[in-house]
Amino acid sequence: MEVEPVYVVEAQSRSRASSRRSFLAAGFAFAFGGAVGSTGGFVAARATARHAWKERDADLVRLQCLAIEAPMEQLVDHGWEFLAKLGSEYREDETLWHGFERIAAHVSDPAADARSRDLALLAAAVLSRPSEAATPARTRWMSLLREVR
Repeated sequence: MEVEPVYVVEAQSRSRASSRRSFLAAGFAFAFGGAVGSTGGFVAARATARHAWKERDADLVRLQCLAIEAPMEQLVDHGWEFLAKLGSEYREDETLWHGFERIAAHVSDPAADARSRDLALLAAAVLSRPSEAATPARTRWMSLLREVR
């Protein structure tokens, strides 16, 4: 008995061509999605930053109006917020330091109300943080604010 080799012919599949096409399509989709997503993210970030900047400017203008134009009672009513923003965000704004001086004069007055002690403690804490704009106020008010009882 003689054994003859048998060759089986297999039909060539299209999987190689279709996998190449799907790889190219996936790569194109990834690149396109990255480009569109980056652009959209950049536009959204700019819009958000611009909105936050406008709110911050509006807040600064409102605090400056409190510092200069508002009656003393209104400034003292918003004293906690005013001093907190002055101590954290607007350290170098000289207009707000004028409002600080108004608050310091009010709370160091012996006839001031009971809220004056708390505001005096907060004002002393704000004054103790370093700032160029606070230097004149620091020399005038630091010892007086610590003596408020």
